[in-house]
Amino acid sequence: MACNTINSSIGIFTLAILAVLIVAVALGDDTRRSRMAFAAVLTLHAVNTFGGLLAQRFTGLDDTFSIMMTYIGNYGTYMVGPVAVTGFILLACANLPTDLSPKARRTTTGLIVTPGVLNMLLIILNPWTGWVFRIGEGNAFAWGPLHMLPDDMAALQILVSLLVVPLANAGGAKHVLLQWLALFMLPIAAGIVENRHDSLTLMYPAIAFSLMILFILRRQSNEERRILAEHELAESKAKLFTEQLHPHFIFNSLTAIQELCMEDSTRARKAVQELSVYLRGNIDAVGESQLVPVRKEIQHVKAYLGLVQTDTPHSIKISWNIRTLDFRLPPLSMQPLVEHAVKFHLPYAYDPALVIKVWHDDVADYISVHDDVESECPEEADHHTASLDRVAKRLGIICNGSLTYASDHGTTLTITIPKGGNA
Repeated sequence: MACNTINSSIGIFTLAILAVLIVAVALGDDTRRSRMAFAAVLTLHAVNTFGGLLAQRFTGLDDTFSIMMTYIGNYGTYMVGPVAVTGFILLACANLPTDLSPKARRTTTGLIVTPGVLNMLLIILNPWTGWVFRIGEGNAFAWGPLHMLPDDMAALQILVSLLVVPLANAGGAKHVLLQWLALFMLPIAAGIVENRHDSLTLMYPAIAFSLMILFILRRQSNEERRILAEHELAESKAKLFTEQLHPHFIFNSLTAIQELCMEDSTRARKAVQELSVYLRGNIDAVGESQLVPVRKEIQHVKAYLGLVQTDTPHSIKISWNIRTLDFRLPPLSMQPLVEHAVKFHLPYAYDPALVIKVWHDDVADYISVHDDVESECPEEADHHTASLDRVAKRLGIICNGSLTYASDHGTTLTITIPKGGNA
């Protein structure tokens, strides 16, 4: 009776902690997928804990309803428990720093998941074998001969992650090891106590406390990454702005405008307006801390191409295919792609042409810049330019986007911005 009271008190306290954590995760500033994964693991542990409380409440009462609740509580706890433990460990592996290779990560995941699957099979067979527990006459609960095996399997899962992951960390191993010890020592200690006193339920409440520690470590890590990202973003933006103000390009544009003033005043006025839009876009981007509408980026690109056309002896055929204007992106993301094509590819074209597309699907928004010229430059010197690298970095930091390069039937640079990537 005393153990049941202790278990019930611990279970209620654990549910309260899990409820607070679920709300905190839901209100966090992580990506939607990350929040959903964390909340799912917390919910599994809450269901597991509630099942334990349900079983404790109705065990020993022999009316039909109590017997049904006892079965639901016990099998709910033992079925959900292995999934909850496995989810907790995989969540820790995903959130704490490691230098595991993809192959080592897959191997570690397999070693962690396998005991959880064996636990599930053990519980599925339990109604026929009674290996873990039995519910006898009078709704009396009794342990089976393998009742400690689920906890032993959970301890094995924790041991695998505790040994493999920190050892695979190449840098800052001491710092990482301390984080893993802080996360897993409490469940290990709880498992040892449960082995001595099998009437106490301590493993899952201990994991709930470890989830709280993981939440704190995760918030701290996110804050560190946010500060680092802001620093890198400011540095990248300043460098990109410096690159955009090419004195040679501006001088050539002014010279071309001067000649147009004597030959075609209408074209000269248009060129002055385009130069104004181009310079204003560069200057505005420095003070812009938010995403800008794609419409604004398109205006900036059109101004740039207008100036290029003014100064280029051979006109560039430009095709626009705009299917959406309903998204935003980091400033000065689109123009460097067009400039790259103009500087590195179109000079080699007999009939220079650009195709600029803006479209979307259910997954992401896209911008592509395509020309029909196979690059004449070595690939590494060609598309891995500093300005494109900075565009790619800013896309990743600000909106979880990416910049890809393809050289099939010409060259294509594509920006991909996932739906809700900046959420």
